Amino acid sequence: MKTRTKAAITLAVGALGYMAYREWGRVKPARAYPIDSFEPEKFVGSWLVVAGTPQWVSSCRENLSYDFSILPDGSMQVLKSYCEASKERWHRSVGHVLFRGSSSRGALRVSFCGPFYRGYNVVAVDEAYSVALIIGRTAAEAMILSRTPDVPAEIMEKYISLAKYIGVKMGAFVCLA
Repeated sequence: MKTRTKAAITLAVGALGYMAYREWGRVKPARAYPIDSFEPEKFVGSWLVVAGTPQWVSSCRENLSYDFSILPDGSMQVLKSYCEASKERWHRSVGHVLFRGSSSRGALRVSFCGPFYRGYNVVAVDEAYSVALIIGRTAAEAMILSRTPDVPAEIMEKYISLAKYIGVKMGAFVCLA
């Protein structure tokens, strides 16, 4: 009897884990389509968060940045860095990035803790790969990345307009540039 109970519990926990894995890897906003011409090798390097929703930009984080690199197996690694202003302390964490489907689509799954991945879509990036709009699992998770802290006003307006179109609530959107 105990063996059957243990097996049932193990099966139930495994099924719940699989469902959570599938759910967290998805991006739900209806208009947050990943770009179809994503070039991972151009995305490699350092990106600063110049605007975003509180998910990424909050009063306790400054100088939030992501540094992407390609791993030998074709997946990517990301180093997230930010300064906790209240304690004047830097935090760094390493994450793993997988592609949902082809690597030429901007549909990513990112994990900073083990087997748990969250879905993100690169919905816009300029030709030079210097500014990008990323949307997370919900429209409450959005950020604009840039290679430099100074983004021209017309480009920021373009990306903010696209974020509004996708459903990002601009009242919660914080511009750092």
